[in-house]
Amino acid sequence: MPRYKIKKSEKHDYASVAQKAYRKLHALFYRVVGGREKAYPFYRSWRHRNVVPKDGALSGNETGNRSSGDVLSGSEAASGMVPGGDVLSIARQGQLHYMTEQPAYLAGFGHGLGAWRAGLMNAERFGIGYAYTPMVNRAWEEAMGLGEGMVTAAELRRKGYRKVLLPYYDMNDPRSRELIAQIIRSYAGQKVVFYNEYEQWTAIGDDIEGDRRIRELFQRSSRRQKDDLCFRSEEFSIALHIRRGDVKSRLEQGDESTRRRWLELSYYSRVIEALMNLFGGPEPAEASDGSSRTGSNVGKVRESSISGKPDSESCGMDQNSEGKGNVSGTAVIGGKKIVFYVFSEGTREDFAELEETGVELRYCLDMSDERSFVHLCRADLLVTAPSSFSIIAGALNPCLKIVPDREWLIIPDTEEWIRIPDTGEISPEVAERICQSLNNTHKH
Repeated sequence: MPRYKIKKSEKHDYASVAQKAYRKLHALFYRVVGGREKAYPFYRSWRHRNVVPKDGALSGNETGNRSSGDVLSGSEAASGMVPGGDVLSIARQGQLHYMTEQPAYLAGFGHGLGAWRAGLMNAERFGIGYAYTPMVNRAWEEAMGLGEGMVTAAELRRKGYRKVLLPYYDMNDPRSRELIAQIIRSYAGQKVVFYNEYEQWTAIGDDIEGDRRIRELFQRSSRRQKDDLCFRSEEFSIALHIRRGDVKSRLEQGDESTRRRWLELSYYSRVIEALMNLFGGPEPAEASDGSSRTGSNVGKVRESSISGKPDSESCGMDQNSEGKGNVSGTAVIGGKKIVFYVFSEGTREDFAELEETGVELRYCLDMSDERSFVHLCRADLLVTAPSSFSIIAGALNPCLKIVPDREWLIIPDTEEWIRIPDTGEISPEVAERICQSLNNTHKH
């Protein structure tokens, strides 16, 4: 495998040289010992569990008859049965056991935040407190503002709490969960912050619940009042995340493993045209060969009658008596003109194909990762890339998200998430779902 030389502006990891060196040694260690379970004896916490009683003695942070280290079901945790279940609250008096996990710093922020949420969710599942660990750097910490009102792992350490590193475990495996519960119970009566290993993950399904919790933290943070947004309040902002940078560099150097994260501009063009056709926008420009760029894709949507109503009525469109989006023929939603924002890397010329759609485009190509992410979280409609960066942003955004239909992308099965194939085709059924979702999330 070649060594890739990626421009600093195109890198999406946040690790120091020391951290990268440690991770390489860490990976080498696991290869040498032959896997995660075989590495258990090397963890002090595992050995502690074998020599200290672990029969369920309460640790001092019990609620009723609930014992620290008991594994709670998803319904129990979601219903508030977890000790200190409100993640925004500072821990109660007498809380002895906490869990935390730092973001994965070798990956992009979206992937890293996905790992970070394991500390949040798994703490609830084990019935112990959650200790906040900051984002990968100060810029991300200031941009997200997730830790308001939380006790941090660093604060607890300064107060005399002991750091205990847990071995890797599988939250989907009852035997693995019980092992961790026994480790936690073996520290009964001691003040401990349990640290998850690098990239410890949640149970299947908890990633979606964890994203919902993070959305609440993000939306309620006072930092939202300081967000410096390019979006205008009088416009309906549609954000397009087009991942290029690191993926482009690796593809040019022969790394085909990253191709699944590449999405052609034709996909975005067809989605734009289909949306504008659905919303009653201007006709797109002709392609360079003189043919219409919409083809049969958008025509199918325009010809369809959604829920027995005209397209514009079903989508809550504002129209004048001539049936156009407004007096200038521009599509509007709820009285707001539709504007598309391109979040990517490169130059405007790299996206010339999008100009042929005839819509109003604004380019955000030199924006920092942190600011771009916040914009994706705050857009009125988000068209994601096959990238955890925009998928996680979509999880924090309560509005409609359009996602490429890639099997490996894990997204909630809810009306605010719409999968569209790589062709960019929007079928009448999907068009109806888009209209319904917009009606529910943007009341006119």
